[in-house]
Amino acid sequence: MQDQLLIRPRGWFSRFLDILAGDRRVATLELSFLLDQGRAEIGGQGYELQHPSFFARNYTMRRDGAVVATARADGFFFPTYRFQFDGQSYELRRQGFWTSKMLVLRRAESEVLGSLYPDGLLSRRATAELPAELPLALRVFVIWLTFVAWRQRRRRS
Repeated sequence: MQDQLLIRPRGWFSRFLDILAGDRRVATLELSFLLDQGRAEIGGQGYELQHPSFFARNYTMRRDGAVVATARADGFFFPTYRFQFDGQSYELRRQGFWTSKMLVLRRAESEVLGSLYPDGLLSRRATAELPAELPLALRVFVIWLTFVAWRQRRRRS
């Protein structure tokens, strides 16, 4: 079953993104201004989102120093982000060359489980349709990875 989450910036140039399920805020993302790092607040708990450097391919979500989720990017111009959860392997990748839409797939079957896409051409608003079977912290991690991927794509163009 899909769970639709709306991603809304607090202002035009805001680093803060509210993640909404309907009218209710379920999480907040704080994006770093220059680096692909940030913080998330989910259910009153803080999480650190880390990407060590421009050339590093690993992305990590930590809570109280403990690793909650990790992903590895393969490819440079069109990276695919691979992550694991509960014994399953997943990947996050662009749907195609001309689109910003990102797909979440279960690697074993190449089954599309969900998607994330901007709400407009120049909009920072986005919609995430992700499987409800994934915990909210992992869905927030995937949303952050998507915003990192979009930012990196803009830098390269």
